[in-house]
Amino acid sequence: MGHINVAYQTITFFLSIAFGAAACLVYDVFRIVHKLFCRSWFGVFVLDIIYWIIMAFVTFSFLLLRCGGEVRAFALFGLLSGFIICRFTLSPIFMVFVMKVAEIIGCIIGFIRKPIRLLKSKIAKISKKVLKMLKKLALCLKNPLKQRVSVVYNYCNIEKFKKKENRRKKGNQSAADG
Repeated sequence: MGHINVAYQTITFFLSIAFGAAACLVYDVFRIVHKLFCRSWFGVFVLDIIYWIIMAFVTFSFLLLRCGGEVRAFALFGLLSGFIICRFTLSPIFMVFVMKVAEIIGCIIGFIRKPIRLLKSKIAKISKKVLKMLKKLALCLKNPLKQRVSVVYNYCNIEKFKKKENRRKKGNQSAADG
Protein backbone atom coordinates (compact mmCIF):
# COMPACT_ATOMS: atom_id res chain seq x y z
CA MET A 1 0.00 0.00 0.00
CA GLY A 2 1.39 3.29 -1.10
CA HIS A 3 1.13 6.49 0.82
CA ILE A 4 -1.33 9.10 -0.54
CA ASN A 5 -1.26 12.61 0.89
CA VAL A 6 -4.38 14.43 2.08
CA ALA A 7 -4.46 16.91 -0.81
CA TYR A 8 -4.42 14.09 -3.34
CA GLN A 9 -7.20 12.28 -1.43
CA THR A 10 -9.28 15.46 -1.32
CA ILE A 11 -8.89 15.99 -5.07
CA THR A 12 -9.77 12.34 -5.66
CA PHE A 13 -12.85 12.70 -3.45
CA PHE A 14 -14.10 15.76 -5.36
CA LEU A 15 -13.31 14.11 -8.70
CA SER A 16 -15.28 11.04 -7.60
CA ILE A 17 -18.24 13.31 -6.70
CA ALA A 18 -18.02 14.87 -10.19
CA PHE A 19 -17.68 11.42 -11.72
CA GLY A 20 -20.77 10.21 -9.81
CA ALA A 21 -22.73 13.25 -11.09
CA ALA A 22 -21.57 12.53 -14.65
CA ALA A 23 -22.64 8.90 -14.23
CA CYS A 24 -26.08 10.13 -13.13
CA LEU A 25 -26.38 12.37 -16.22
CA VAL A 26 -25.35 9.46 -18.44
CA TYR A 27 -28.04 7.38 -16.75
CA ASP A 28 -30.50 10.20 -17.48
CA VAL A 29 -29.59 9.93 -21.16
CA PHE A 30 -30.37 6.21 -20.95
CA ARG A 31 -33.68 7.07 -19.21
CA ILE A 32 -34.55 9.43 -22.05
CA VAL A 33 -33.81 6.67 -24.57
CA HIS A 34 -36.07 4.40 -22.47
CA LYS A 35 -38.92 6.91 -22.59
CA LEU A 36 -38.59 7.77 -26.27
CA PHE A 37 -37.74 4.46 -27.91
CA CYS A 38 -38.14 1.43 -25.63
CA ARG A 39 -41.71 0.23 -25.34
CA SER A 40 -41.02 -3.16 -23.78
CA TRP A 41 -39.52 -4.17 -20.47
CA PHE A 42 -36.91 -6.23 -22.31
CA GLY A 43 -35.55 -3.15 -24.12
CA VAL A 44 -35.26 -1.30 -20.80
CA PHE A 45 -33.56 -4.32 -19.28
CA VAL A 46 -31.01 -4.51 -22.09
CA LEU A 47 -30.26 -0.77 -21.90
CA ASP A 48 -29.81 -0.99 -18.12
CA ILE A 49 -27.40 -3.90 -18.51
CA ILE A 50 -25.44 -1.94 -21.13
CA TYR A 51 -25.33 1.10 -18.81
CA TRP A 52 -24.07 -0.89 -15.85
CA ILE A 53 -21.42 -2.68 -17.89
CA ILE A 54 -20.15 0.64 -19.24
CA MET A 55 -20.22 2.28 -15.80
CA ALA A 56 -18.47 -0.69 -14.16
CA PHE A 57 -15.63 -0.47 -16.68
CA VAL A 58 -15.34 3.32 -16.46
CA THR A 59 -15.55 3.33 -12.64
CA PHE A 60 -12.91 0.64 -12.42
CA SER A 61 -10.69 2.66 -14.76
CA PHE A 62 -11.25 5.82 -12.69
CA LEU A 63 -10.39 4.07 -9.44
CA LEU A 64 -7.39 2.40 -11.05
CA LEU A 65 -6.01 5.72 -12.25
CA ARG A 66 -6.78 7.82 -9.17
CA CYS A 67 -6.24 5.30 -6.36
CA GLY A 68 -3.57 3.11 -7.87
CA GLY A 69 -5.88 0.10 -8.06
CA GLU A 70 -6.81 0.21 -4.38
CA VAL A 71 -10.42 0.34 -3.35
CA ARG A 72 -10.85 3.45 -1.23
CA ALA A 73 -14.03 3.97 0.76
CA PHE A 74 -13.90 7.75 0.35
CA ALA A 75 -13.77 7.38 -3.47
CA LEU A 76 -16.75 5.00 -3.48
CA PHE A 77 -18.60 7.32 -1.09
CA GLY A 78 -17.80 10.25 -3.39
CA LEU A 79 -19.16 8.35 -6.41
CA LEU A 80 -22.36 7.44 -4.59
CA SER A 81 -22.87 10.90 -3.09
CA GLY A 82 -22.23 12.58 -6.46
CA PHE A 83 -24.79 10.30 -8.10
CA ILE A 84 -27.40 10.95 -5.37
CA ILE A 85 -26.82 14.72 -5.27
CA CYS A 86 -27.12 14.96 -9.05
CA ARG A 87 -30.16 12.67 -9.06
CA PHE A 88 -32.10 15.02 -6.80
CA THR A 89 -30.78 18.37 -8.06
CA LEU A 90 -29.55 18.44 -11.66
CA SER A 91 -31.30 15.35 -12.98
CA PRO A 92 -34.90 16.71 -12.87
CA ILE A 93 -33.81 19.92 -14.59
CA PHE A 94 -31.78 17.99 -17.15
CA MET A 95 -34.67 15.59 -17.84
CA VAL A 96 -37.20 18.40 -18.30
CA PHE A 97 -34.81 20.31 -20.57
CA VAL A 98 -33.94 17.32 -22.74
CA MET A 99 -37.58 16.17 -22.96
CA LYS A 100 -38.63 19.69 -24.07
CA VAL A 101 -35.86 19.68 -26.68
CA ALA A 102 -37.00 16.22 -27.83
CA GLU A 103 -40.59 17.48 -27.99
CA ILE A 104 -39.53 20.50 -30.07
CA ILE A 105 -37.53 18.27 -32.39
CA GLY A 106 -40.53 15.92 -32.65
CA CYS A 107 -42.77 18.88 -33.57
CA ILE A 108 -40.30 20.03 -36.21
CA ILE A 109 -40.06 16.53 -37.63
CA GLY A 110 -43.86 16.23 -37.57
CA PHE A 111 -44.18 19.59 -39.31
CA ILE A 112 -41.73 18.48 -41.98
CA ARG A 113 -43.29 15.00 -42.19
CA LYS A 114 -46.82 16.26 -43.05
CA PRO A 115 -45.89 17.79 -46.44
CA ILE A 116 -43.69 14.80 -47.17
CA ARG A 117 -46.59 12.40 -46.46
CA LEU A 118 -48.90 14.52 -48.61
CA LEU A 119 -46.34 14.59 -51.40
CA LYS A 120 -45.78 10.85 -51.03
CA SER A 121 -49.50 10.11 -51.31
CA LYS A 122 -49.84 12.37 -54.37
CA ILE A 123 -46.85 10.71 -55.99
CA ALA A 124 -48.33 7.28 -55.18
CA LYS A 125 -51.65 8.20 -56.82
CA ILE A 126 -49.95 9.66 -59.87
CA SER A 127 -47.62 6.68 -60.17
CA LYS A 128 -50.61 4.28 -60.02
CA LYS A 129 -52.31 6.20 -62.82
CA VAL A 130 -49.11 6.29 -64.86
CA LEU A 131 -48.62 2.58 -64.25
CA LYS A 132 -52.13 1.82 -65.48
CA MET A 133 -51.55 3.95 -68.57
CA LEU A 134 -48.23 2.23 -69.21
CA LYS A 135 -49.85 -1.19 -68.89
CA LYS A 136 -52.52 -0.21 -71.40
CA LEU A 137 -49.85 1.21 -73.68
CA ALA A 138 -47.82 -1.98 -73.33
CA LEU A 139 -50.84 -4.06 -74.27
CA CYS A 140 -51.47 -1.86 -77.29
CA LEU A 141 -47.84 -1.99 -78.35
CA LYS A 142 -47.28 -5.64 -77.55
CA ASN A 143 -47.85 -6.98 -81.05
CA PRO A 144 -49.35 -4.13 -83.03
CA LEU A 145 -48.62 -5.60 -86.48
CA LYS A 146 -50.01 -8.98 -85.60
CA GLN A 147 -53.21 -7.48 -84.27
CA ARG A 148 -53.63 -5.31 -87.36
CA VAL A 149 -52.93 -8.26 -89.65
CA SER A 150 -55.41 -10.38 -87.82
CA VAL A 151 -58.07 -7.71 -88.20
CA VAL A 152 -57.27 -7.29 -91.89
CA TYR A 153 -56.92 -11.03 -92.28
CA ASN A 154 -60.37 -11.56 -90.77
CA TYR A 155 -61.85 -9.10 -93.23
CA CYS A 156 -59.95 -10.70 -96.09
CA ASN A 157 -61.11 -14.17 -95.04
CA ILE A 158 -64.70 -13.01 -94.91
CA GLU A 159 -64.41 -11.55 -98.41
CA LYS A 160 -62.62 -14.67 -99.70
CA PHE A 161 -65.22 -16.86 -98.07
CA LYS A 162 -68.01 -14.86 -99.71
CA LYS A 163 -66.23 -15.12 -103.07
CA LYS A 164 -65.82 -18.90 -102.65
CA GLU A 165 -69.45 -19.26 -101.68
CA ASN A 166 -70.50 -17.22 -104.68
CA ARG A 167 -68.30 -19.35 -106.99
CA ARG A 168 -69.63 -22.52 -105.46
CA LYS A 169 -73.18 -21.34 -105.86
CA LYS A 170 -72.43 -20.30 -109.43
CA GLY A 171 -70.67 -23.64 -110.04
CA ASN A 172 -73.59 -25.53 -108.58
CA GLN A 173 -76.01 -23.48 -110.63
CA SER A 174 -74.03 -23.99 -113.86
CA ALA A 175 -73.71 -27.72 -113.16
CA ALA A 176 -77.41 -27.88 -112.45
CA ASP A 177 -78.12 -25.88 -115.63
CA GLY A 178 -75.95 -27.92 -117.84
